[in-house]
Amino acid sequence: MGISLDPRLVKTRTAIILLIALVLAPVLLLAGLLYASKQRVPPPDTVHFQEGVVYGKGGDQELKLDLARPKIAPSGRLPAMVMIHGGGWTAGDRSDFHGLQFHLAQAGVVCVTVQYRLAPKSKFPAQVEDVKCAVRWLRAHADEYGVDPERIAALGASAGAHLAMMLAVTSDQSQLEGIGGSAGFSSKVVAAVGWRALTTSPWRMPIVPVNGLRKGRRCGECWKAF
Repeated sequence: MGISLDPRLVKTRTAIILLIALVLAPVLLLAGLLYASKQRVPPPDTVHFQEGVVYGKGGDQELKLDLARPKIAPSGRLPAMVMIHGGGWTAGDRSDFHGLQFHLAQAGVVCVTVQYRLAPKSKFPAQVEDVKCAVRWLRAHADEYGVDPERIAALGASAGAHLAMMLAVTSDQSQLEGIGGSAGFSSKVVAAVGWRALTTSPWRMPIVPVNGLRKGRRCGECWKAF
């Protein structure tokens, strides 16, 4: 004698399985992309790679970036991407994005992976100042690298995603520019991509205004260090 299942139970179970699949699919895809981006791979023959280019100073510390661009570029100026590593503002390395950087460079994008000062030694807004300096440097050297200064975007993961979004929404906040270099050039980006970005969540306190800026408070040592 067969067992008869309640059709409602079957529908509920199917819905749960589909929901899990929909949630896991982008997570697994993102994990794969991040894993691939962190592999220490040499640049392909089609990419011109410059490592350790000084783009500014954070206090008394030289700030460096790695730049990748296609060796054979299409006619006209190229879009550019500023890539910002994660690590809870306390760790990480600009080389974390080399894999993805080379992939985008092969597609015709000038990509820079940037170093920035880390917490807790360097407090907010040092990190924002540094990535803004990187954008200004890229715009200042647009002619040298064939970059279209009107098509500079930012991409980051985790803490880097937060900094990419800060670039996107603070182009008019002069108090966040810092004095790292390339003064007189804009730190504006036309787009920002944030993977696993720190935004509002059930574990974050409400955003409150602090000295004219909107700064949130969140549980966790990383946020306190930042």
